[in-house]
Amino acid sequence: MKNIIPFAFVLLTVLVSCKCSQKANIEISNTSKLEGTWILINIENTQLPFENLYPSKKPQLSIDVANKKVQGNTGCNSFNGKINIDVAKINFQRDMAMTKMRCLFENGENAFLVSLKEIDSWSISNDSILNLSKGKILLLKFIKFEKKN
Repeated sequence: MKNIIPFAFVLLTVLVSCKCSQKANIEISNTSKLEGTWILINIENTQLPFENLYPSKKPQLSIDVANKKVQGNTGCNSFNGKINIDVAKINFQRDMAMTKMRCLFENGENAFLVSLKEIDSWSISNDSILNLSKGKILLLKFIKFEKKN
């Protein structure tokens, strides 16, 4: 009986550590799907059609998962900053560095920045569509940018 208790303790420790490492691997593999450049294809909560908000250049995000950094463009100005990423959660820092060019289409930039600040969750569909939401409400939808050789 004395030998069973230490054996049970060791077995329990091994099982718990295996589960923890599996969860860590799942988190890393899930968040790694965010890596890369994404181009905005839809924005919710705006009065103007998408094409009128971004007639010449669409906003984009480039996400560096390992360093928890983001850089991108609002359709006019460039920005960069830090992000917090979890399995299904994402948060863009409110105090990102940003250029201050005068924008001809300010409505698009303003709508994008307001939505970006509200984002708290993410999901990827079809391996190429990034959905950024506030709770269960989809705010921004991106498509993965693939470089052509």
